[in-house]
Amino acid sequence: MEKNIELFKKISLFKGMEENEIIQLINCLGAIKKKYSKNTQIFESGIKNIHVGILISGEVHIVEEDVYGNQNIFFRLHQGDIFGEVFTLINIINSATIPVAITECEVLLIDKNSILTPCNKICSSHIKLIENLLYNVANKAFDLHSKVLILSKRTTRDKLLTFLSCKSRESGDQLFSISFNRQQLADFLCVDRSALSVELSKLKKEGILDYHKNTFRINTDIIDNASIRC
Repeated sequence: MEKNIELFKKISLFKGMEENEIIQLINCLGAIKKKYSKNTQIFESGIKNIHVGILISGEVHIVEEDVYGNQNIFFRLHQGDIFGEVFTLINIINSATIPVAITECEVLLIDKNSILTPCNKICSSHIKLIENLLYNVANKAFDLHSKVLILSKRTTRDKLLTFLSCKSRESGDQLFSISFNRQQLADFLCVDRSALSVELSKLKKEGILDYHKNTFRINTDIIDNASIRC
């Protein structure tokens, strides 16, 4: 685990801890590292999960798949992101969303019982861990609120503009890049890919935005439009 310590020091779950505290805590929790191949489900749908995951390397999407095999992307996970904590902590079977390895990836798995039940020492670092986990769950709720805001828009055009407006505000610039390709963006917005392409072309012709692959430049007037504000 020591070779990943620089990454662990940046992870919100270990915020406020010294290097030696993190190493000691990970060992105390009995955390394990596991590798997953591309397109593998990290936690299986329909089975009660007992682990909280931390993405060490690779790319993972949290997706929902309907009976027809269509996928909607809820979140794209980055290195150091935490996942699986919500359904794991409330102790129910998650049949709605699953983490899928988009590339080969490595994940740190921590048993929820090790997190919620401190050892006899009841060290301060374990208390910090629980506090950080609660903060992370609250943050996840805020991210979900942002997605609900986007999906609440009635048209593909408004969903797209709201999403791009949010990304522009996050970057602090009119010029920014997104992590999705066109199909992934359509899945995230829950729209048809062809409809998305049509709207992108229209918006470009209207001078509202410009783009090349996954890099966009959006008009300032759109960012300041209250109807699509994040």
